[in-house]
Amino acid sequence: MASGDQKIIVSRKLESCTKTVEASDMFEVGGYMVRLVDTPGFNDDELTDAQVLSMIADWMKKTFDENQKLHGIMYLQRINDIRLDSGAVRCLQLFRDICGPRFLQNTILLTTMWDKGKDASLVLENEDTEMELKDVHWKGLIESGAVYQRSFNEKEACNKIIDLIVQKQPKMAKLQEEVGMNGLGVGDTDAGKNLLRVVSEQIAKLTETFQEKFKLLEESHAKETAALEKQKEDLEKQKEDLKEKLRKYKSDRKMLISTQRAVPEDGAKDTSAARERWWALLKNFRFRGLRKSHNK
Repeated sequence: MASGDQKIIVSRKLESCTKTVEASDMFEVGGYMVRLVDTPGFNDDELTDAQVLSMIADWMKKTFDENQKLHGIMYLQRINDIRLDSGAVRCLQLFRDICGPRFLQNTILLTTMWDKGKDASLVLENEDTEMELKDVHWKGLIESGAVYQRSFNEKEACNKIIDLIVQKQPKMAKLQEEVGMNGLGVGDTDAGKNLLRVVSEQIAKLTETFQEKFKLLEESHAKETAALEKQKEDLEKQKEDLKEKLRKYKSDRKMLISTQRAVPEDGAKDTSAARERWWALLKNFRFRGLRKSHNK
């Protein structure tokens, strides 16, 4: 960091580490006393864009009350971002709205993280990204007076960028005029209105997506319920079929058992002894019958 101020933490990672507006102590660059102000970035993982915009607006209101103008604003973009997503495009629009057309001549567009890609193939990729930024996404800003620079993690290089800014005539950024001179709330500023429009569009989009997901969930639940009812019916039918089969099997068993001969309790006996008892009974019956006939 050019100021050497430990209060301002410069993130070497992809995520922002600044969560509040932080101003450095005064330091000298090229004979000028300079103070750098670091703000949270838009599209942050923890802070919403509205929260960040509100912090910046509060700080700009304070600077207006103190009759301070800005020499410039720097916009930082990681060069190793593969593509500009919708969040990055929204950040760029917020930057435009904060600065306003007249202040764009006091802005510096910086690409960072160049020291993270020293491999030849990565350098080529980064240079392709740089060309896309300059020729497409930042073309209008550059044509309106914004200056493009690469940013390296070297104090001398940082001082050169700061020197570009301090040479500019200090002005009030559009957001500073709106919240300070015009006394507007952040929601009534151009940045706030555009952000509100974007947020409203996102709410509508997410609501539609939620409704679609909920509808699919309900349909899935209905199908599952119907499938469960069908499964229940099938199980009930299988149950009745099994009961009927069981009833038939029991009936058959009962019929078969009823047709079996009685088995003596002491198990199987000699059949010859049984036959002798039957013959003895039969003879006795015949003998008694003959005696009665003879008496007659």
